Amino acid sequence: MNDSITPSRLVPPSGMVLIDIFRRIATGKEVFFYHVRSAGDLFDTAREPVNLDAVLKDVWEAMTAVGLTSLPVVELEAGGAHKSDKPRPTIGVVRKSELATLFSRFVGALSQPASDDRALKVRLSNANITERGLPPVTKQMSILEVITVMVDAKVEALPVVDEGRNYLGMITSLDVLKCFDYLNIIRASRPKEELREMRIVDLFVGQGSAMPTDKMLESFVGSVKEVMRESVPTIALTASIGEAARLMNRTERETIVVIDPNGTVKGIVTALEIQLALPPIVNRMELRAAKERAEMFKMNPESSDVRAVLAEKVTQVMLANPTCVTTDTPVGEVVARQTQIDAYEQPVLSSDKTRIAGVIGRSDLLRALAALGGLAKKRGLIDE
Repeated sequence: MNDSITPSRLVPPSGMVLIDIFRRIATGKEVFFYHVRSAGDLFDTAREPVNLDAVLKDVWEAMTAVGLTSLPVVELEAGGAHKSDKPRPTIGVVRKSELATLFSRFVGALSQPASDDRALKVRLSNANITERGLPPVTKQMSILEVITVMVDAKVEALPVVDEGRNYLGMITSLDVLKCFDYLNIIRASRPKEELREMRIVDLFVGQGSAMPTDKMLESFVGSVKEVMRESVPTIALTASIGEAARLMNRTERETIVVIDPNGTVKGIVTALEIQLALPPIVNRMELRAAKERAEMFKMNPESSDVRAVLAEKVTQVMLANPTCVTTDTPVGEVVARQTQIDAYEQPVLSSDKTRIAGVIGRSDLLRALAALGGLAKKRGLIDE
């Protein structure tokens, strides 16, 4: 393969009519689930989970290194061994959002003392943030089921286990999305005369005129407007962190776009970044009470330190100068971007780039896959 080849920019067909829409749904969008059927086809045995003996600082760094917002948690072996060939029972997952409630990334700034990072030395076993009860993922579990669990539980990494729930490996959102990115590269590297469309008649006779890789690629031939979340909230550059937090709570959106007076996108703010700016919750009872509140952010609004953070400018926590896409951007381009470990949610502009139309991230791509797989299963085009 030519090393200079980049993922192809898939352009949706123009002048689409009903028969074209039917062809895409009936012959293309389910084929990924036909060729990549189970977790065993994608999971990685080399990836290491975190264990209960790990300190929170190491857990945070492990997530950051792989660009994920959650990781599986396993028990330590007898005798305290961290890694060997012996079975390690899987306990659950730990989320970056829960870690963010226990320490601050603004120690020494925003009125936060050095003591605000003491939780970084706490062991995961003592932090009480490991989430249990997710459905076990086995090698035989269908990819559609795996994606559905990720979407429903809002996790990006799941442990693959044996019958005794011992850890075998890990499957992530990136594993799923990279399939499409790799297929784009393969398609771009092949002569154009090899790229043939699959006809509806081929569906009925059980044969396809296109290569399997072409048919799998059809899963993401389309534009951003088909997948994005619409009506993303916006906030001014001059707004405070508190205003951003209240806007998120009111709209139940975890991402908002920061704009200047001309409506130009200057940054994005996520719930995770705000939570990281807030002072940590160190009291177990306070943490439990915070988790029971309906608000998105776990904090004590009566604390003077919390009020000081909320009064700061939103620019303190925004991710500046994000890469924007438009409603007409091929989804293949977004997939390529989202498979990078430093990827974040991207603002979506209208086709004429005059207004904010929405936002798109990994979770949206996974939801689209889950919906397409569910439709294919309902129509009997794939089985479990």
